[in-house]
Amino acid sequence: MIRHHDDLVRSVKEVREGRLSRRAFLGAAAAAGFSVTMAERLLNTSGAAAAARAAARQEEPPQGGQVIVGLSQEPTIFNPLKSTLEVDRGVQFAIFDSLWRIDQDAALIPNLATEIPSVENGGI
Repeated sequence: MIRHHDDLVRSVKEVREGRLSRRAFLGAAAAAGFSVTMAERLLNTSGAAAAARAAARQEEPPQGGQVIVGLSQEPTIFNPLKSTLEVDRGVQFAIFDSLWRIDQDAALIPNLATEIPSVENGGI
């Protein structure tokens, strides 16, 4: 629990060293009366946030599991050509994917397709 300036400094140092999670620090800071914005600012100015991110990147992500997504209502249709509701589109983006994507240079990049049809490769 953060009760004094020394506790705050110690907690920031523990986050920087990876001994205290960012979430635990923010919870303790909120319990001590700090706003989340103020606590985040303390972490960012001390370099503790960067250290915590680096420590988190080193950990191996868990494999498997389940993702649960809450929607505002049940989907009404799964046909992407006939959908009009946002909830339907959200489900469709999770199920269907595009044949290609467009990169930052406006070039087509194959996604589900193995190559982009062109005159050069005989696809057109």
